[in-house]
Amino acid sequence: MAKRVNMSANITSNDNTNQPVLQGVSFMNFINAVKAPATKAAYQLSLKQYLNHIKKTSTDDLLLNAASPRLIESQIIDYIMSLRNIGVSYPTIQFLIARNNKRFIQVYHGLDN
Repeated sequence: MAKRVNMSANITSNDNTNQPVLQGVSFMNFINAVKAPATKAAYQLSLKQYLNHIKKTSTDDLLLNAASPRLIESQIIDYIMSLRNIGVSYPTIQFLIARNNKRFIQVYHGLDN
């Protein structure tokens, strides 16, 4: 049985200058497509954690590598492995990665229905 890990602890720091900034057109399109407040909060937390992991401070930075799917894939795999190493359960990882990324791609490419 996987142990429970407090995921919110991974995004806190005493230095607010390097905290991810969740803003910009791409982020607003993404987050405004989500209806449920609890899901919005979970997606925002998940996105902040991922940005911290890849050492980016803006959601717009995620689009800089759009032409390099292999780089994006390797960053996501590295993130998944880091979550597994700290004891995050597989279902939680599925939520954090699969659902969040699928939703972002749908909204970014205009596939949101």
